[in-house]
Amino acid sequence: MRSSSFLLTITMLTKVDEEQLQRVCVNEETLFAARKLVPLAKARTKQGSGHHLAELATGLPAICAYLVSKQ
Repeated sequence: MRSSSFLLTITMLTKVDEEQLQRVCVNEETLFAARKLVPLAKARTKQGSGHHLAELATGLPAICAYLVSKQ
């Protein structure tokens, strides 16, 4: 049995987010890492976070893919 500190969260991307990532990611490694980063970026930029992006949030998947590709 795993410890209570172990937490696995799987967040599904929206169809639009997934399609955008598919268009901008040229390799599977970047795509995989960007899929993990998008939900985190959305959580940290949601309304009430102090970093709300409003309608600009549609670009988050592309921004995440760019950030991952530069690592």
